[in-house]
Amino acid sequence: MGTINYNLAVDCYILKRIEEGIAYCEKSIPILSGNPAFVYVLAGPYTKYRELLTVQGKFEKANQIADSVMKFNSLNFVRENDKKMLELEGQYEFERKQTQIADLNQQNQRKQALLAAAALMFCLLGVLGYQLYQANQRLKAFAKVREHFFGIIAHDMRRPMHAFHGMSQLVNFYLKRGNYQAIHELSYAIDESSIKIQKMLDNLLSWALSQRDGLPYNPVTTLVEPPIRSVVELYEKVNLLKEVTFEVNCPANSAAFVDPNALELIIRNLIDNSYKALEVKGHVTITVSVLSTGQTHITLQDNGQGIPPEKQQIIQDTFNHPDKAQIGQKGMGMGLIMVARFTQRNRGKITVESTQGAGTTFSLILPQK
Repeated sequence: MGTINYNLAVDCYILKRIEEGIAYCEKSIPILSGNPAFVYVLAGPYTKYRELLTVQGKFEKANQIADSVMKFNSLNFVRENDKKMLELEGQYEFERKQTQIADLNQQNQRKQALLAAAALMFCLLGVLGYQLYQANQRLKAFAKVREHFFGIIAHDMRRPMHAFHGMSQLVNFYLKRGNYQAIHELSYAIDESSIKIQKMLDNLLSWALSQRDGLPYNPVTTLVEPPIRSVVELYEKVNLLKEVTFEVNCPANSAAFVDPNALELIIRNLIDNSYKALEVKGHVTITVSVLSTGQTHITLQDNGQGIPPEKQQIIQDTFNHPDKAQIGQKGMGMGLIMVARFTQRNRGKITVESTQGAGTTFSLILPQK
């Protein structure tokens, strides 16, 4: 009601209805003064009341209420200032809280980054520690393999080198006695020893390359028969003491897509393995054919005493996983390991089948293209 009377007084002031405006002001002021909550709005009614009195010419009475106008204007000014100060304080407090929240978020992010860096560091240390452990284990394994390696070299080289020991004295002795047959047999023994030394040197070179991950692989379409004939003829020349017969069944145009040197090394080691396994008399059959898959199939079969099942399984495991095989482990020699590695390197496959008392068959499959 106080606000309605004040609004009516304003309308009367605009319409020049001064008496009515004064009456409405006199109604509005007591109503608003009766409630302390509305004291701050009295500045409007008192101001309008003074203006109406001035227009009516009642200057004395208008001057009497001037103090009230100033009082309530001051109250209203203070209230507005207080309100603005509260708003400023609220804004400042809000911004301070936002700054604190931003600082806390940055601290949390830094903590998370530090934790992540620490976790990463621990992981890296763990990986490096594990790699160091693996390297140490490999080093120990290599040291053990090296001992076996030198032992095998010393053992395998001793026999062929022994054939050259005292050679001039033996030749002199047999010449003085006129025993030319003995000299003839001695020459075969020398040839056999030189073949073994050559084979071992070739294997040693290949083994050294394999340890550096440098197995040669320069594949070309290669005829299979010439390297087989070459190796067979080599062993036939030194076959005086054993009398081992060789049979080669190989079409003249049989070919494989392999490294020629690797093929010769594989064949030489397989033939040598069968030759050593045979007694004084024995037979080795080498057969070459083409599979329905378009691959070249080479089988090498002997009629020796065969291989025990447990040894046969070790050889086949070496053929299947040549990178894991090491010289001297589980009794494996250098020759068959090199056969396995060069076969794998030339995209081939090799298997072994053996029956004790009936002989052994090695089956080699190589790509044609």
